[in-house]
Order: sequence, then C-alpha cells, then structure tokens
Amino acid sequence: MQLPSSPILVAVFFVQGLAFFAMSVSILVAARPSAALAMARSLWLLAGFGFLHSAASWLELAQQLYWRNDGLDSWVHPLPTVLLVLYCAFLAQFGANVISALSPRYGWLRGIPTVLFTGTAVLVIMIITRGDPFVSRGLVTAEATARYLIYLPAASLSALAFHLQGKASAFDRLPGLRWDCRLAALTFGLFALTGGALVPTSILFWAQNGDGYAPSAIAQLPVQVVRLLLAPVIAWVIVRTLRVFELEHLLEVEELNRQLRRLTQAAVAAQEEERKRIALELHDDTAQLLSSLLVHIKLLQSAHSVEDLGSRCAELMNLATEAAESTRRMAMQLWPVALDDLGLVAALQWHIERFAKREGLKVDMKVSGVTRDIAPEIELAIYRIVQECLRNVARHARASTASVFLECVHGKLRVEIKDDGCGFDPLAVRRSEAGGMGMLGMSERAALVGGTVTFSSRPGSGTTVRVEVPLRTKTTPAMMAEDMAT
Repeated sequence: MQLPSSPILVAVFFVQGLAFFAMSVSILVAARPSAALAMARSLWLLAGFGFLHSAASWLELAQQLYWRNDGLDSWVHPLPTVLLVLYCAFLAQFGANVISALSPRYGWLRGIPTVLFTGTAVLVIMIITRGDPFVSRGLVTAEATARYLIYLPAASLSALAFHLQGKASAFDRLPGLRWDCRLAALTFGLFALTGGALVPTSILFWAQNGDGYAPSAIAQLPVQVVRLLLAPVIAWVIVRTLRVFELEHLLEVEELNRQLRRLTQAAVAAQEEERKRIALELHDDTAQLLSSLLVHIKLLQSAHSVEDLGSRCAELMNLATEAAESTRRMAMQLWPVALDDLGLVAALQWHIERFAKREGLKVDMKVSGVTRDIAPEIELAIYRIVQECLRNVARHARASTASVFLECVHGKLRVEIKDDGCGFDPLAVRRSEAGGMGMLGMSERAALVGGTVTFSSRPGSGTTVRVEVPLRTKTTPAMMAEDMAT
C-alpha cells in the first residue's frame, strides 16, 4: 500500500525489517530438537515468517525512498501485499502446528492455513486485477482484505500457540521461559489487533468506519508506530524463548555429569564386590581343596599297604581335578577365554548353557550370518552385554524363558535379548538414583564400540534389549602390514 513519504514511516519499515530479520537469523542459529519446546520442530516456519516480513518491510521502505514516481510502480506496488499473504501463511502454519502438537485433539487446525492462504490469495488477485471502481484503490482494498482474512487469524493462532506452550508441564524446570512464552502470546495478540483488525479505510463495508484508519499519513502514524514498537518486542521475546535450547543443553550436561558420577561409584562398588567374591571363592573353594590335598598327602605318607596307597592316590587325583576345575571356572568368570579360542558365538553358547543349567531357565540362542572374524573389542562388548542381560533376567525378571538372537546384516551386528518376565519401566529406572546402573553400563559398553542399546519393556509384558554395533573385522599382522604400506 502506498503511503505519503515520511521520516517516521521510513524508520518504521527499517526497524520492522531489521527486527524480524534478526529474529529469523537467531532462530536458524539456535534452533535444534527440544524436549521442553513443542514448537521446536515448527520454528523454521517462524523464521520464514520473519524473513518474508523483513523483505516486505524493506520493500515498502524502498518504495518510500526510490520508487514513488517511476515506471516501476505498476509491478512493484503489489509486492508488499503479496509478501504479506505469504508471511502470514507461514505464521498461521506455525501457530496451527504448535497448537496441534500441544493438543492433539486440534490436529484439524493444520489444514486451516492452507485454506486461508488459498482463499486470501484468490480474493487479493481478483481485487488487484479487477477494473473500475477498484482500479484507484485496489491495492488498499487488497491489503485490507489480506489483513482481515489471514493476518488476523495467523497472529491469533500464534498468540494461542505461545500461550499453550507457556502452560506446558515441560517448563516446570524453566519457570523464566514460561513467562517469556506468555509475553510472546501477549505481543502476538497485540500484533493481531494492530496488524489485522486496524486496517486501511477502504471500499470494504467493514473497513469504512470505526474499525479502520483514515488513509492520510497523519492518521495512520499511531498504528504504524505501535507496529514499530511491537516488532522489536516480538523479536526480543522470541530470542529469549530460544534460551530453552541453551538451558536444556546445560541440564543435559548436568545429567550426564550426574550419570558419570553414578557410573564411577557403581564401577568402584562393582570392583570391590568382585574382589570380595573372588576372595570368598578362593577361601571357600580353592583354599579348602588345597587344604584337603595337604591332609591327604600326609595320610599318603602313612599308608600301610599297596591297596591303601592306591585309594589315597585316587582321592588325591579327585581333589586335584576339583581344584583345577574351580580355578578354570574362576578364570572364565574373570575373562571369557573362549572368546579368544572359539569366537563370540561359541563363547555365548557355552555361557548360555551354563547359565540355563544353573538358573533352571530355558534359554534359546539363534545366529544368522555371524562369523569368527569380528573385532575383539566388539566381541567382548557383546559378550558382556548379553552376560549382564541374562544376569538381570535371573535377578529381577522372574522369567521362565529367554532368547538371544545374533545376526550380521548391512554391515552391522545386531543382538536381541528377550524374556517373558515381569518387565519394568525403563524411563523410571533411568531416573531413579539407585537404579539404572546396569542399563547405563550396557549403553556405555556399546557406545565405546560405536553402537547403541535400546530397552523396550513395560510392567507385566517382558523385556527386549536390542544392541546394534557397526561391524568391524579382526586386524591380522598381514592386514596391519598392508595398511602401513598403503
């Protein structure tokens, strides 16, 4: 819409454009996925609104300064109205997406911006291109129509979106941002009023008296000045709202540090528990067997006949066999030697057979495409994760059956451990102070070899643990020599 040139209008358009441009750049720089900010996925629409609004404002600024009396008027003057329809479509879609994300029952709102954009665009084109009596005031009428039909609902939807975002429970830890969202809702409400309800006086019957403003520059200045003040406020509030990403990052770092401290404490406790277990086993098993050997050796010295000597030697052999078996069992618990000798599949089969026999559970194991040339660090990580999962099945799941499935597909080693036990809430266990160490330990083991672990469970429905690790093969001396040569 063409207005008489004025230094105030020049300032209005310049500041509006600068404010919305800075807001959009800030959004693009700071935005990332967020658990607290439901609108995070739709911020690109708000950035698009800002860029288009700044383009419209600076275009009107250029019209005020350079393009008032030359031949460009015929095609330049409608562009601000066209941009108005476009940036309002972005703003409306932003508001609708956020509202439907926060309240799924309003999902139907996602289609409203398309309807508003289509209807407004058709009417604006008809008004601009229509002949007398519209030819002299067609642009004014087109802008008034666009502001009523799409600007007002778009800004209103965004105001409601920020209001609902401010009420979200995710902001309980971030009370300052709750007030930022409420302030954003208020400013967008005023934006809807000054930009959508107060429109230029035109031939439209609803914009002729009372709710419109006169076409003279002097009468228009109050509304333009209010818009000038609102633009920086909106940009400032949006930038403040973006603090949620920084604060969430700080909370994530704090949570990671807390988990690291818990993991360190658990590692120290596990180390001491393992030392205690080894000491007890050495005392109760190996030491007792060695003591029995010494006693029988003394008895052997006092044998009175060949038959007595033979029976004492047989007892000594049995005791020596038990001592060797006990030492071998302890060594296997400390380090799965079968991994080095037989590979991952055979080591797991040996462990699962012993586990099932010891715990009285039925454990099935299936393998698909797994070879013996897997990198040792991956074999160890998978072995320990399966070992921890089965230990949890025996301790907590109250299960009767379990299964282990390994497969190599698309360059990845995938492992799935399932049981039919009582199940649990993984999120609640992770958040608890005392629990979650086993889950965290498995996740860390997988992460060390570039993999991931996911836990699927709920009370009463069993548990499924899925591990996925990028497949790497063993590096032989010949392969190392070849790598060094290349």
